[in-house]
Amino acid sequence: MHYNIIPFLATPIAISSTDFRLSEIEMNTVLKEFSDESFKTSEGTALSNTKTILEKPELKRVHDFVVSSVKDYVKNGLMIDDEFYLTTSWATTSSKGDKHHRHNHPNTLLSAVYYAQAKSGNLKFHSTTNGLFPNFDFKFNISDYNVYNSKGWTLPVSTGDLVIFPGWLYHESEMNEKNDLRVILGANFFVKGVFGTYEDIDLLEIK
Repeated sequence: MHYNIIPFLATPIAISSTDFRLSEIEMNTVLKEFSDESFKTSEGTALSNTKTILEKPELKRVHDFVVSSVKDYVKNGLMIDDEFYLTTSWATTSSKGDKHHRHNHPNTLLSAVYYAQAKSGNLKFHSTTNGLFPNFDFKFNISDYNVYNSKGWTLPVSTGDLVIFPGWLYHESEMNEKNDLRVILGANFFVKGVFGTYEDIDLLEIK
């Protein structure tokens, strides 16, 4: 018997393998944002000192690539016409053996992660329950894991990949197994405009 399964209430995670690459000047600009005082997670990943890194003039080309990609995804992927705008942006670096702990991005609707340099890496997403029965945490006997019955999903990533996902979704970067430094640029987005109507008593304006 054939079933056409419609993924209603799905959580969209978009990944695009792009040919966009940082120039030498752009990469050096990113790496200069790290120092001995830079914050490091307990698992070794370092966070850039600047939390609006894509606003730097030297990274305008990168800024335009990330912002235009997210706006295109919102309009043509999610089919939403409202305006999403960049709020914060940062970089992380991970040496061999480093990874990034499980976390989410509060006060954010969409997050984007661009892999500026990644010869080794998996981006793993987490949920407390599976999407099939979110209010019943049963331990089903799974014959084959898929997006409906799983509590986690792993994306293999490499240089040039851009991943866009809802900011509330918990995720982590798995261990860098290569000697080469893994460099990631992250960006958060929120929305502005007029939503709802006066007549429906749900009018909201976000500037």
